[in-house]
Amino acid sequence: MLPTDAIQDTPGAPPGPKGEDSLQKVTRDGRKATETLTSPEAPYHDAFRLNPVPMAIVTAEESRLVAVNDAFVQLTGISRNRAVDAALPDLGLFEDPVDYSRLSTLLAERSGIVREADCRLRLSDGTTVRGAISIQQFESCGVGLRVVVVGEISARKQWADAFAAGVREASAARKEERSRIARDLHDDISQRLALLQMGIDHLKDSAFVLNEKGVEHVDDLSRQAGEIISAMRSVVYKLHPPDLPNRPLDDLLSDRCAALGEALKLTINFRCRSVPNVVPGEVAECLVRVLQEAVSNAAKYSGSDRILVSLWEAGRSVNLSIRDFGVGFDTDAATTGIGLSTMRERVGALGGIFWILSRPRLSRGTSIGVYLPLPRSAPAV
Repeated sequence: MLPTDAIQDTPGAPPGPKGEDSLQKVTRDGRKATETLTSPEAPYHDAFRLNPVPMAIVTAEESRLVAVNDAFVQLTGISRNRAVDAALPDLGLFEDPVDYSRLSTLLAERSGIVREADCRLRLSDGTTVRGAISIQQFESCGVGLRVVVVGEISARKQWADAFAAGVREASAARKEERSRIARDLHDDISQRLALLQMGIDHLKDSAFVLNEKGVEHVDDLSRQAGEIISAMRSVVYKLHPPDLPNRPLDDLLSDRCAALGEALKLTINFRCRSVPNVVPGEVAECLVRVLQEAVSNAAKYSGSDRILVSLWEAGRSVNLSIRDFGVGFDTDAATTGIGLSTMRERVGALGGIFWILSRPRLSRGTSIGVYLPLPRSAPAV
């Protein structure tokens, strides 16, 4: 944590110069320890002072700056004379004090280590930029210090926001196009096929006399029409499925596994470890569609009646794997399949990674995996 209350002298500690209070002692000790690292004679002097990445060293107890490098001065516009001895929150560097409080909480929770915390920083000229702050606590000459690294990520953040907006627009456009095609299929072709099946059934039951072979032929036509209608309804459902319920991701995928297992006569084991309760809608939809397609493919081609589905979070990403225990297939020969291409396109549209591992010669089945990055605004575990 980054406390700002004055600390008390440590019992039994050697007294400082006459009239020196706790705050002065902490600053003096911190500067002494820092000079050991950053003085011109120190082996790492140039690595700190001339490093192109903005860096500062602060005391762990008071969060007072005892050294800043040239890049820090250049980025923030805060002179070295003004920065040294000042408490980090007193520099006015954080546009929102809540960001500093959040850093304090993260430091307390993560034993003095923070990586790329997103903050809004106010520079000396009044402009505001997006910054990624990383902090690492260490000790020098018995004094607790923290190195603070500041990365200016405004351009990267703008690109990420623009990319996310583009993904949402593309996803909405694809959804609208699928809905339009689904409506056309349902309103025209499906209805015409239904009328055809009714006509065939009526012909079979009419007064026309058909021999046994004719009846069999009509029955076969009726069966084919019914199969076409079922297939068309399946296509319509995939093109325009009902909206996914707003439920925890693990519950949503667990229920889908149960429904697919029952429908396809499979044993599907679902495992989940540390995932966000709620993820963006496009992420949830992508995972559900990949799950359905992968399980359907396994049911058709693997020859296995057992499937293992795993869901977990790692860093700022959610991961899904679907593994069967069947015969496997040659992934190079099957890369042009519509099902695989569709899954790959869905994942790629969200900036994710789609992979396949199969060993047909060893009959060890097939594994399909999905890695999807989560936006920083997404709930963390």
